[in-house]
Amino acid sequence: MDRLFDKIYGEVLFYESDIAEMNKEAERMNEEHMMEFKDRMDEREREAVLELLDDAVLNARKEGFYTGMCYMFRGMLALLKG
Repeated sequence: MDRLFDKIYGEVLFYESDIAEMNKEAERMNEEHMMEFKDRMDEREREAVLELLDDAVLNARKEGFYTGMCYMFRGMLALLKG
């Protein structure tokens, strides 16, 4: 089931305009926050941290989608059984 959700999120939802816009905004915010460390980190270190932040945002969104889908399926099953 996780592979199905991953495929739906990765190949359909990820490219929806509102999701793409949220991704751009998150990326902009991450870059803005990382500029605060410009004096303390070199470019390579900032890029590595930025990549970790981007991955964390993507994983959080995926997990939120998976959790919502599982909750919805459980609710539908409960209604059908009831």
